[in-house]
Amino acid sequence: MSRNYSQLSEQEKGKIEAWNQDGISQREIGRRLGRAEYTIRYYLTRKAETNSTARRRGSGRPLVTTHQDDIAVALQVKKNRSITVKEIKDNTGLEAVSSRSIRRRIHALTGFRSHMSVKKPVVNAKARLKRLNWAKEHKNWSSDQWRSVIWCDEASFQLTNRPRRHVWRAPGESTLPTLTTPYLRHDRKVNVWACFSAQGVGSMALVEGKLNAAQYLGILKRHLKPSAVKLHERRKWIFQQDNDPKHKSKIVMAYLKAQKITLLPWPPYSPDLNPIENVWAMLKHRLQGEHPKNEEELFETVETLWNELDSAELDALVNPMPRRCDAVIAAMRFPTKY
Repeated sequence: MSRNYSQLSEQEKGKIEAWNQDGISQREIGRRLGRAEYTIRYYLTRKAETNSTARRRGSGRPLVTTHQDDIAVALQVKKNRSITVKEIKDNTGLEAVSSRSIRRRIHALTGFRSHMSVKKPVVNAKARLKRLNWAKEHKNWSSDQWRSVIWCDEASFQLTNRPRRHVWRAPGESTLPTLTTPYLRHDRKVNVWACFSAQGVGSMALVEGKLNAAQYLGILKRHLKPSAVKLHERRKWIFQQDNDPKHKSKIVMAYLKAQKITLLPWPPYSPDLNPIENVWAMLKHRLQGEHPKNEEELFETVETLWNELDSAELDALVNPMPRRCDAVIAAMRFPTKY
């Protein structure tokens, strides 16, 4: 349907307000009126901000852009989410308009605000296909099947665990010690291995130095089966590990085969499919309230926090696995929000 960018009539404004009150989406309202969605958003935003769609005479600074300018700006952002404000101004002939005004108009018409893009791993076509196939094969797994999985991974925890904070400051105060977040360039840390299932946590092991295949095998021999007995007793269980070369080494795979341990096939580049990543994030958040003095105390603290994890919150991370599979399929195999 073609879009009409002329000024809204009073009849159209009345329909927009009535349909909006009825909970009809801005997109649907635009479709019914043959108008762009941006036009509907613009009208409703202006109405909400001023309680009027007409500017009173002398009632403040007039807009520096026309409605047609705003639509052109919004279209630029819709077409290219990475476009800069300078590029928008150059493309629309609005070089004289301030960047702040452009950002305000973008938010008013699209709801977008500028943010740093989230980092996600580069996934090639072959890996994306494997992710898609895995998601399709497992999306219909039952809750009991997912609850039978023992998830494992390694993680690092810094001794100086100080998150960045928001502060109020005056010009020239950005480097004041009381207003900065200190960090050590080569901070001390501990590396750990751990496993869990929907029923609770298994063992946590301290990784000595750089983890290699031999040390990883030793960790599995000491901790995997005792964890499985604790979590699943005599019930069948499945072991998950990612495709790190240490995990897939000949000695490790031979051990798993000899012990008749069922291994969950795992797609490459898929931390977003492993709920243990969420567990690590929970632990690091809770560690912020602790103050270990050295690496030994740090490991003891992390291990204590690990053992305090409630089975209900772990089950809540495993239970949405079908949704994670659906997200991979919907994202056309690319990384998801998880």
